[in-house]
Amino acid sequence: PGMLSAHDQLACRARELADAAQPGALPSDIAACVDWDRFFLGGHSYGGPAALAGCQELNRRGRSPPAGLVLHDPALAMGPAALMTPKVPTRSYVSDEYNRAGVRCGDTFHCVGAFHGNFVDAALWAPLWVMRTLSLVIPAAGPVEPCAFHNALARDNVAFMSDPVGRTAPGASATKSTPAVPGNIAGANRGDAVWTAAAADVDDGGVVFECVS
Repeated sequence: PGMLSAHDQLACRARELADAAQPGALPSDIAACVDWDRFFLGGHSYGGPAALAGCQELNRRGRSPPAGLVLHDPALAMGPAALMTPKVPTRSYVSDEYNRAGVRCGDTFHCVGAFHGNFVDAALWAPLWVMRTLSLVIPAAGPVEPCAFHNALARDNVAFMSDPVGRTAPGASATKSTPAVPGNIAGANRGDAVWTAAAADVDDGGVVFECVS
C-alpha cells in the first residue's frame, strides 16, 4: 500500500495467484495435496478481489479456470465491476457490516453476528474480552462464538468445494424469512436462515447463515 495503486496491487496479486495455480509452482509437499484438475481460489477482504482477478488472469493465459471461488467478506470496491463478476461457481460469506453495505458476489450468505475480523484467526486465540473491546474501534469480533463460527464456516466451505455445481442459484427468488433450520445451506432461498451445528465443545445454539443472494 502506498507503493502501488489499487489497480496495480490487484493485478500483482492476480499474477501471483495464476503463477501459483499450476503444477510445479508450489513446494512438493503442498503440491501433492492439490488436485490440479479441480482446484479452487479464495480469499478474505482484499483477497476476494485477488481471487476474482486471478480467475480472469488464468483465462487470459489460456489456462483452465478454477472449479470455483470461496470468498470471505470480499472487498469488491477494490476492482471494477466487470472484474468483480464471477465467471465460475462462487460462494461468498459476509459479515454484519458487509451485509449492511450490500456486498454480494455469487451465492452470498450473511454470517449473522460475525464481524470482518471473525474471518481471521485472531478471535480464536486472543481473549474474547479484548476482541470485543477492540470492536468498539474496528470490527474485530462480533457476538458470534468464534470457534463455532470457524467450524461452521469450514464445514460449509468443504461442502461447497465438494460439489460447487448446482448449489444455491444466484438471484434465487426471494422468500419470506423463515426460522433457522438445521442442515447444509445448499439449496437455501434468499431470506432463508440456516443454522449449522455448533462445535462439540461449544453450546451456543448454532451459527446462522442467511441466504441473501
